[in-house]
Amino acid sequence: MVDIELKSNLEIARRAFRIAEAELLRGRQLAFSSQEDKAQLAELTAQVELRRAEMNFAQDQLTRATVTAPNSGLIMLDDPRKWQGRPVVTGQQIMKLAQPQFVEVEVQVPVADAVTLSEGSRVDVFLDIDPIKRYRGEVTRVPYQSSLTEAGILAYSVRAKLAADETVPRIGLRGSARVHGPRTTLFYFLFRRPITVLRQIIGV
Repeated sequence: MVDIELKSNLEIARRAFRIAEAELLRGRQLAFSSQEDKAQLAELTAQVELRRAEMNFAQDQLTRATVTAPNSGLIMLDDPRKWQGRPVVTGQQIMKLAQPQFVEVEVQVPVADAVTLSEGSRVDVFLDIDPIKRYRGEVTRVPYQSSLTEAGILAYSVRAKLAADETVPRIGLRGSARVHGPRTTLFYFLFRRPITVLRQIIGV
């Protein structure tokens, strides 16, 4: 974040602290020969502690201007230019930090195509950049509620992880996925949608 003002405040606080220390040192030297100067030592000492607290506060504020990540990784940011000069509030997401060695797959399963899924279900992923290659994985999380996707489709956001022996693809790639549910009869597979539409029509 912009730290010009914070650096200036810290420099001013440091100078005020050094001045307070010099005045305290001078007061201690004069206290040997003057009772009046000796009586001011407590006030000068309090001034030094006050300036020290102000300097420490300014240093803490400057330290907070540099945002550090809890671990190393890859910064995911759409367009850095849109944040230039733009104020932010506490808790607002600016960027994402990803660890490339831990890739997770997000599969948007439309409500109309949803089947009974559970953790551990098999997933086959085909990326757009290499549609022939198949990445094997398994489901790690199945939400109970659906939500609207960026395309405006009501879908379940299913999370999956790739098999340990698979080559880790680059973060941010898109493609298609085939999620395997429990085995069922051919009749149910072919007529599941017509039956669902019929039930919605007749209200059964």
